Amino acid sequence: MKHPYNKMNQLLISTLNDCNSWQIIKYFIF
Repeated sequence: MKHPYNKMNQLLISTLNDCNSWQIIKYFIF
C-alpha cells in the first residue's frame, strides 16, 4: 500500500531517526 504521505514520512523518519519518533510515525501511518 502506498500512502500519499510517503515522502513526508520519509523526511520525518530521516529527520527524527528515533525509536520513539518512529513509533509515533508508525501509529500515524497505520
